[in-house]
Amino acid sequence: MPVFSLTDFLVPILTHENLERGSLGFVAVGVSTVDKRSLTKEEGNILSEIWNVLKHCIHPEMDIVLPRMSRPKSGKVFFVVACSHQTGIEVLARRIQE
Repeated sequence: MPVFSLTDFLVPILTHENLERGSLGFVAVGVSTVDKRSLTKEEGNILSEIWNVLKHCIHPEMDIVLPRMSRPKSGKVFFVVACSHQTGIEVLARRIQE
């Protein structure tokens, strides 16, 4: 697991206004090769592009993209933390899928 302070990441979005919206959701975005092998260096460059796409999908005052994490033998995973009601989180997930 990468070393980072979850508190440092979440404090900016855990405002009184955001918490009044009623929920906090996590969206997991998995990145792996079709055959579940480790990513090559060239394929790893795609992770930066994915990070940029995720940053453009979120609402910066209500959501945050956590640093990517490794999953043994199956690639990487990004987590997006969203301060929104259920419908807002579903919209965010659809934007990411598109």
